[in-house]
Amino acid sequence: MKNRKDGFKEELSKEKDIICPAKYYVVIKPDSEPDSKTIIVPDSVQHRTKLNRDKGTIISIGPTAFPLGVWGDSPPTIGNRVLFSSYAGSVFYEREENGSKTLYRLLSDEDIHAVIKSKGE
Repeated sequence: MKNRKDGFKEELSKEKDIICPAKYYVVIKPDSEPDSKTIIVPDSVQHRTKLNRDKGTIISIGPTAFPLGVWGDSPPTIGNRVLFSSYAGSVFYEREENGSKTLYRLLSDEDIHAVIKSKGE
């Protein structure tokens, strides 16, 4: 990891570009891809669907994400598996060198609800 002048830590990778979110945003790699039969939910009923949660891994964290005091002494970090709102944020794909696409989600830190820990932690 490399420290920038503003204190933000970014992960170095020589194989591909680094996704560095701004402000309080977080990049998540979801555990599963959405169905090809995804239904678009109108805003009028979306409040009921916000109860849905997905799991994923934190890939990158913005410089002001997870302010002190909100998460106590252990805020989420890169590599943590987390539970987040299914319909929050933006979905984007990054094309790999072999032609495949990897799904990512750009979320606000407030859309992350919990860190998933193994029973031994």
